[in-house]
Amino acid sequence: MKTGKKLAALLLAAVLILGLAGCGAFETKMARAWQKLDKLDSLRLDIEDDLELSVTEGELRVPITAKLTGTVDLYLNPLQAKADLVLTWPGKETRLSAYLQEEDGGVVNVYWNRNGGALWEKASLTASQPRLKPNGIKYIIDGAETFREVEQPGVTDGSRRFDGQIPGSFIQGYLALYEVENRLADDFGIELPKDLLASINSVPTSLWINADGELDLIVLEPTAFLNGLLPRLVADFKAASGLDQLPLRCTVENNRIIIQLSSFDSLEMLVIPEKVLSPWGDGAADWE
Repeated sequence: MKTGKKLAALLLAAVLILGLAGCGAFETKMARAWQKLDKLDSLRLDIEDDLELSVTEGELRVPITAKLTGTVDLYLNPLQAKADLVLTWPGKETRLSAYLQEEDGGVVNVYWNRNGGALWEKASLTASQPRLKPNGIKYIIDGAETFREVEQPGVTDGSRRFDGQIPGSFIQGYLALYEVENRLADDFGIELPKDLLASINSVPTSLWINADGELDLIVLEPTAFLNGLLPRLVADFKAASGLDQLPLRCTVENNRIIIQLSSFDSLEMLVIPEKVLSPWGDGAADWE
């Protein structure tokens, strides 16, 4: 995938120019791990996202827990993906199966199905601007200096753990770089509140690099990040629904996302089933 190779080249060039590779173990290890990722054609992501939040109205507090688990098989040349996810809320479970495929001209088709039903839905996404811009590299460099190696007593497999922060400026920059707000509005009809992402919190992050020099585990803890967004989202929801006077408050108590990387270049070729593709032949209406 050309985008991945350009991004890796920019990252490595910046590391050399700024002298980061000679300054610390993390920069050196991460540059080498990124090189390995850039050479891959496929890998598997096992995802576990645990969310604990509370909704408060006056003296009444209602705790809510949610859990997202699943697997994403990612193919980078050409860009394709297969996902099987399960979202569990109190008293409810939703299963989502999805396929993603990049077509000529930069169009990305996404097909998904809920709870094993016969109906598959489709969205076609396009980028009005290139998905990678040269100034995007600065957002990567911003976070490098915050990471430090953490001792792991009893660990004998040669893996190394680095803890740090993904800066809010990194997240904000990449959301702008990939036109997330525009894509949500144009492709899904979701309008984010104005200036919602203007000031967002950093995300504590742990990265594990194994003995083979591969980045194989990422742990994110975006509790503060989400709590920075929630008050504005809740306030806008209350205003839009005429519930301005309702003393409703929503707080994220804890959120932890674990991403395990594996099956490096060992996945079988992805074949999207005909039952997914067949409803979308010539003349078929896209999902809107």
